[in-house]
Amino acid sequence: MESTQAQGQIGDITIIKTIGHGATCKVKQGRLPDGTDVAVKIMKDDMSNEDSTLLKTEVEAMKSISHLNIVNVLRFGDDKYVKTSGKVKQVSIIVLEIAQGGEFFDYVAIQAYPEAAACYYFK
Repeated sequence: MESTQAQGQIGDITIIKTIGHGATCKVKQGRLPDGTDVAVKIMKDDMSNEDSTLLKTEVEAMKSISHLNIVNVLRFGDDKYVKTSGKVKQVSIIVLEIAQGGEFFDYVAIQAYPEAAACYYFK
């Protein structure tokens, strides 16, 4: 386990660092009390009703899927984010297993693949 200065705490999850961001959230690496690393999607405050509905749909779809090659939703809800600066903020979060190898898109987008390999990955 690498020693990294924590950025704060969300419930019992220690926030380690930012690992990504998207249109509706920031993604942080977090650590559970048992030492398990997780991905924590922290939703933006100004999400529209449409985005909020899409988020709930995404979570329900992800919770209904169980597969070795798909990250699982571990938690979904609201909690306080206590930053190391002392700032406290109520946030909506999705806690997921962390994909140690990064995003699949980043892996396939940087190179061309022979037809047989592409068929294997995209069947």
